[in-house]
Amino acid sequence: IISGDNVAYDGDYVISMGGNHNVLHGVGLIHGGNIQTEYLSNNYRTRGISIFGQYNTIDSCWVRGMTEGIVLSGTSPRYHKIRWNRVHNTVNNGIICGGSNDGTTSYMAVLIQGNNVDSCGEDNIQFQPGTDPYSYDKNKGYVIRENYLARAYENAIDRKGAAFVVVENNIIHTANSDDDGWVNGSEDWGTGPLIERGNPETINEYYCLDRGNAMWDGPGGITISHGGQFINNLMANNRRKLSVSNTSDSTEDALKDINLEGSSTTRSVLNNILIGQPNHSYVWLWNMETSPLDIDNQLYYDSTGTLRFYYRLSGGTSAKVYGLSAWQSRLNTTYTSFTGRDAHALSANPLFVNFPFRPYNYNASWDWSLDAGSPAIGAARCWTFASGAGSPSTSLVVDNPYVFTDGFGIVQGDSIDIDGDVRRITSINYSTSTITLSSGASWSDNDSVWFYTAGARVTNLGPYANVTTVVDTGGDP
Repeated sequence: IISGDNVAYDGDYVISMGGNHNVLHGVGLIHGGNIQTEYLSNNYRTRGISIFGQYNTIDSCWVRGMTEGIVLSGTSPRYHKIRWNRVHNTVNNGIICGGSNDGTTSYMAVLIQGNNVDSCGEDNIQFQPGTDPYSYDKNKGYVIRENYLARAYENAIDRKGAAFVVVENNIIHTANSDDDGWVNGSEDWGTGPLIERGNPETINEYYCLDRGNAMWDGPGGITISHGGQFINNLMANNRRKLSVSNTSDSTEDALKDINLEGSSTTRSVLNNILIGQPNHSYVWLWNMETSPLDIDNQLYYDSTGTLRFYYRLSGGTSAKVYGLSAWQSRLNTTYTSFTGRDAHALSANPLFVNFPFRPYNYNASWDWSLDAGSPAIGAARCWTFASGAGSPSTSLVVDNPYVFTDGFGIVQGDSIDIDGDVRRITSINYSTSTITLSSGASWSDNDSVWFYTAGARVTNLGPYANVTTVVDTGGDP
């Protein structure tokens, strides 16, 4: 379906798919006109694919040149699968995840996997709240994994009004010089963190889990909101200053916890590798001295500068400390509500197989696997601990259940290793911190509970998978 000389009419849905158990496979929606003139100047809003109903699949499709690429809407649960598509060169968002429009509060149960979403005028993936913009119950239960999310003008993922969103094993970056940007030529894009939480005072995000991702070259890395977990990620070179080139200005930050004092749910920052921030903050704590945070086992490194960490106390002004030891001292003296306090953090070269400390754009030769002798090998901590013993039991109570997922009914639940017993998670009751296991196991109080994947515990720092086969930087098919 190609338009070579004229835009679709304002408000059109090129394909609108409802009902149940339908598959849209291998369809190309390409608009070949002047996007800047026809969309921006005329303020047209044309959607490529709109999907509602239940148990529907969009796979191996190509959507280019629309105002919005793929739009998910309707009631919950949905049980949709959005897989292996290329969404490129949109005026606004690549994929929109709309909240329930009828007030239903079940998990959406949506899988977004293996897609290339790049060159978007707003966000690669944007969440929108349902009927109540101040409640996260209307848009929850997504698994976003193994995607390539690149060159968004604002955020790679904007999770405003969303909850229980698992973002795993994705490649996420912004950069200039794509193949045919939406205003023609080279963009110097990026106006917000790669993963954003929305407006903290109105529409926030809750209980999101970010793990195993490789993220680089943004104005900021991530804003961690209520109950957020940030585990085993790689973050590099997030020094892009709003809509201009990389800068030495010290106001942009790689990892941010902002204005979240009073949050009673523990957030976790564990086992991450953060590199390439010589003039910026690796961690920024804002009014956090009374809030719970489990922070430990990071690896921080920059080959040319001193590590910087920013903080602001309630009612005070921002300050900074230099170097890992000074950071650990500040955490121990000021942030007594924290656990871990980066006591086991490292400041060392992570020794990647082939990955630069200042990455921008994307290079197919990059490999952020750990080379032999890397200090990040075996340096990870388990993600949570058992609370009470079981002998044998299928009900495991843990200190922090938010580090795992049961798959929301759309994918299999996580596998975990507890005292050598590997079990699949079949369900999680977050209100009681209780995990239901696929079969009985035995454990002692305070036993380590490890994430288990690819036949082993995750014991290294940084991403536990090197997902590069999803990347397609070519032009029109």
